[in-house]
Amino acid sequence: MRFSKFTLIVALMSFVTVSCGSDSVIDPVVIPEVGSNSLLVIADVDGIDIAPGVFTTSFNVDVTDSLGADVIDAVVTITHSALGVVTLPMDALNPGTYVALTNNYFAGTYWLSVRRGTDSLINGRVFGPDIHTIVYPTTSDTLFTDGPFTVLWTRIYSTEEVEIETRDFQTTLSTSTTSPDTGSYTVSSGGTVRNDQRIRVSRANTTVLTTGWTGSNFEASIRNTNEPIVVQ
Repeated sequence: MRFSKFTLIVALMSFVTVSCGSDSVIDPVVIPEVGSNSLLVIADVDGIDIAPGVFTTSFNVDVTDSLGADVIDAVVTITHSALGVVTLPMDALNPGTYVALTNNYFAGTYWLSVRRGTDSLINGRVFGPDIHTIVYPTTSDTLFTDGPFTVLWTRIYSTEEVEIETRDFQTTLSTSTTSPDTGSYTVSSGGTVRNDQRIRVSRANTTVLTTGWTGSNFEASIRNTNEPIVVQ
């Protein structure tokens, strides 16, 4: 029965992804990243669940020069086929940090552009993960206090990093040590000490930005949550 349920969910997710016109995991046209290698750029696209099936996307780009000084006069944009061009204004309270927030979340390729005079980083890109579904535990399941349980989720494409979280437990699985996005992870004893539980699974991809200053990268992540989870 569980196998049949998973198969149906995967089929439905595949249909939604195709019908919404989300980008493929493989870009049809490869556009090379170009830049001056003079800006340290740390960029994040974070899909955040704010209610069941409802998401927002937070964009955050930190820009400094090769000497570590905040860059306060850059033009920063992130582009996606479903969103168009999103221009990130600088956060007045955090010089050198450029932010924006949009409704909804879309899987597929995000493109980054940072320009400041002769300094630039153009065509940085990262693949935003598809929205996963946590199929166990759900709000109709019951867990046991301080007992082990297995978190199960479905996804279309594997990601480079997965974070599993309860109110008592958190771990990050990375491709540096394993293949993390298998759709299954067993939380050992200690993950359900409290009885007001939630289960969160976050999945992420990261790209090294080769034409930025050493350490530049671009990450895209999606988070989904099931709560409240009954514990007895």
